[in-house]
Amino acid sequence: MTLLPECPADSASTSEWVGYGELRAGAMFGEELSGYFALSRDVINAAGQLVERVSDRPGEPKAIHVAALLLARITTELAACVQLLRLGYAAQAITLVGTMLELTHVLAFMADDESRAAEWAAWDKPTRTYPGPLLETIKATSLAFGGNEDAVRREYEIIYRQICQIKHGNTLALHLPNAAVLADYHCIVIGPLITNDFRRLGYAAIQWAIRYAILAETAFIRYHVTAESWDALYAQQTELSERHAALTAQLAARLSAKE
Repeated sequence: MTLLPECPADSASTSEWVGYGELRAGAMFGEELSGYFALSRDVINAAGQLVERVSDRPGEPKAIHVAALLLARITTELAACVQLLRLGYAAQAITLVGTMLELTHVLAFMADDESRAAEWAAWDKPTRTYPGPLLETIKATSLAFGGNEDAVRREYEIIYRQICQIKHGNTLALHLPNAAVLADYHCIVIGPLITNDFRRLGYAAIQWAIRYAILAETAFIRYHVTAESWDALYAQQTELSERHAALTAQLAARLSAKE
């Protein structure tokens, strides 16, 4: 049982109430997402093993070096996502997942193609990100991994679009982290807000963040790991994926039971 922090006085400052919200929401997520947080540590450790493989390929930058750099950023976003959730910031955490989604598809698109890696390294367009429109990148990576049009639609039109709505403060999503209806009152809140919609936002953030980190690691193994160590690393990724699927199923069952 998590002990709740003492409620501030009515005369407390806004920053005190924000701190109170952080403690309450952070404790809630710490308890409800403990399995995901434990899994995230193992996913981060697995990424470290992969990034270290660049030491076997010294010299001029190659596709493996670019992939390692992208994987390092993706994994760092996962670590940051966890820390934000530990403080109760679900909307801020899910915006990081947008970056993870984008970079995971770039990593998979680049594969082990040295010409694409060189194009990425020479990219000089500040208003666009390599290799161009994200939808086309998702289509290309989905095809390479045996996906179909439904997978592309879910990735871009559902997951990515929902993330962008929250990230950019779209009217359809702005209320999720900062507004609530309590009895006859409409409340606008600065800081973490504990509502069912807010909780689901946190659940989605950690679920998707771990998903993209695992996908990025899997792509790295597929294109940049030699045959002699492929089996062991792939088995490790399979175990991480199975744990993620089990946690997601448990969460879905818990949410269904509450409805």
